[in-house]
Amino acid sequence: MDSITAAIVLRLLVGQEGFMKITHFERVPLGTLWMFVILGVGLGIVGYYFNFFLFGSLDWFGRLRGLPYQLLGLLVGSAIGWLGWRYAPLVGSGDESVIWTFNSEAPGAVLLLVFLGRFLLTMICYGSGEIGGIFAPMLALATLFSLGLAQVCDAWFPGQLPQP
Repeated sequence: MDSITAAIVLRLLVGQEGFMKITHFERVPLGTLWMFVILGVGLGIVGYYFNFFLFGSLDWFGRLRGLPYQLLGLLVGSAIGWLGWRYAPLVGSGDESVIWTFNSEAPGAVLLLVFLGRFLLTMICYGSGEIGGIFAPMLALATLFSLGLAQVCDAWFPGQLPQP
């Protein structure tokens, strides 16, 4: 009942329109399906390394001795705050990152660099115990990687992917 009530109240307050416009594409030509295989394999590799480095970061931060948790929190939080001040797409909640990714005119290489930065920051935040969660960052990383790879494929093979 809570979810239904929340959905109704939200629609009454902000209206029926969605907050994020999603482009609807025509059917993808069969000759371009190999690009989606590359995307699937790429996401599988990213998922493997995400888990590998996530557990590695937990182990690494767990082995730190002699550094008080307050000081560790101050150092990690300060570094992430400074990075967010210098380049906001690297930090923040996953939903903000997804919206930035879809609204960004950044080339695919920039999106992939932001993906690498957020990947590293996710490992540091989660491993150190900082606030940040794991589910929303994973969705944001998948969105950044997918859109970045799509833009790179479109640059290498122009006209193969449907355009919005």
